[in-house]
Amino acid sequence: VQTGDTDAAKRFASRSLELRGKVRDVNDRYREAICAELPAEDAARVRAAALASAFDRVYGQNRVQRAFESALKIEGLEATVTDAIKALSAQYAAEVSPLNDRIAQAIRKEEPVRQTEEMTRMVGVLSGDVPMSQMFRPRGGPGNGQGESNELFDKRTEMNDSYMERLQKLVSPEQWESIPKGRDNNRGGGWAGMFGGGGPIKLADLPQQAQDRMKRFDKNNDGTIDDKEREAMMQEFRQNGGPGGMFGGG
Repeated sequence: VQTGDTDAAKRFASRSLELRGKVRDVNDRYREAICAELPAEDAARVRAAALASAFDRVYGQNRVQRAFESALKIEGLEATVTDAIKALSAQYAAEVSPLNDRIAQAIRKEEPVRQTEEMTRMVGVLSGDVPMSQMFRPRGGPGNGQGESNELFDKRTEMNDSYMERLQKLVSPEQWESIPKGRDNNRGGGWAGMFGGGGPIKLADLPQQAQDRMKRFDKNNDGTIDDKEREAMMQEFRQNGGPGGMFGGG
């Protein structure tokens, strides 16, 4: 990558995606084989955990689910309110599940184009052919292989906003204040997610060499690079002319 060989970078990205796809296919087959041998309730729990591990920003617990969980722990809730929250939570689960499946399918379809473009852009930055500002450009938009997933993420955000408003109407203002609101982590993943925003960077999701280089930016040692730590990392990259040292050399 650091030699500025764009064709080699594309070949590397293509091969990496090919191998990742094969591993993912094997994981999918064995996940479903295991679930087929389990009782329905246990199978659903195992499947959900596996999908959350593979697509955390799609299937991981989101702000609405955290809000429902927190609301049901509020002391002194009337039984009718508790039942209403449980019913709303079940309705949300039934509505968001197929949408999450569509998002995951879209990400898989867009992944080859996105990662090849990101790798090519990184090579350009390191070789000086692409300005450093392009490393930090926002993701999304036409022509970058991410249109469908972004649209679906936006649709989920609208859904989440709606359910949060409906939950708010079920509790008192004081109870609502105690419920965490958070925000949707719809972007992220890949090199652009690392440098262009989109929620915390999970070090465990990165190649080992990148993990080793980035650990020093994880000041609170929680295994992620949060927005404040990311800004410090980006500032150092700007001062040093790029993130090349992270990926070898240095």
